[in-house]
Amino acid sequence: MRTLACLLLGAAMVGLYDLLPLTRPGRSFRAALLVLGGFILTQGGLSAAIVGLGLLPKGPFHDLLHQLTGYDGERPVILLIGSSFSEKGIDPDVLAEALGSSGRAAAVQRLAVGGAPHLERLHYLKEYLARAKRKPQLVLFEIAGGYGSGPLYQVHQMRFSDRMVAMMDGSSAWWGLRWLVSAGDLSLSQRFTLGGEILGQLALHVSHIGFLWNSAPVRKATTYDSGGSSPPTRFSDDDAAKLVEEAAAARDLKPDWPPDVPTRWMSAFLAEEIAMLRGTASNVLPSTRSRLCRAPTSPMPAASAPR
Repeated sequence: MRTLACLLLGAAMVGLYDLLPLTRPGRSFRAALLVLGGFILTQGGLSAAIVGLGLLPKGPFHDLLHQLTGYDGERPVILLIGSSFSEKGIDPDVLAEALGSSGRAAAVQRLAVGGAPHLERLHYLKEYLARAKRKPQLVLFEIAGGYGSGPLYQVHQMRFSDRMVAMMDGSSAWWGLRWLVSAGDLSLSQRFTLGGEILGQLALHVSHIGFLWNSAPVRKATTYDSGGSSPPTRFSDDDAAKLVEEAAAARDLKPDWPPDVPTRWMSAFLAEEIAMLRGTASNVLPSTRSRLCRAPTSPMPAASAPR
């Protein structure tokens, strides 16, 4: 199907090329303008079609959002936001079971994908809040030294990938440029390089260049799958506790771990996320000094164990 669409699109472009007037010698500038104008018109039409059809870029967050936003049960929602630390280190089923046994049953959801920088998390948190049938009543933010001190590291490592272009909207670009201005350990060339990458990906995002073949429509109704199998346990609780003790004794921390976590930029960024959550609920109580920041959006009611 994709090959046929490419052939039809190529045939249409050849037909349009034949309709262009012949250029006389010495009018190459006019020909270049016609080619540029044709590209802009074609891309504008494709961009309008993508927006009109409600297409979203496919990726690890795409399917995850479909699963999470479809939940419409009676239990309150606890949302975990983070990267691989939360994705691999927290089992939502085990946490939900522990809460249920204590008389506070809840549906634990994990909006976390490996390698997700803070900018990407904020982008998809907005989509989650816009589409979720049940808004979260408690939100836990993952904070790690590497991500907090260098929020553009993963953005640079995955530059111009489908994931980075998809999340680089105006808000993401603003926060990225704001960090570049405030960062004190970057050279001028590094600032220009990272700034150019941000603006380039913003331009691709706004113009929807490359979106057509990597997009899927937003489903109007999805089924929340609460019976999925849990990820395999690689370490027991005793093994994990022993590793933590050994690391603390040896002070086996990254040398670039910032002395103040979260940083001033990270605190402002978390305040933006919490303010966005306040727009959907109330009683947000941030705790930005811990690695998992707690942001309850309404009191957790006592409930019976899940049926």
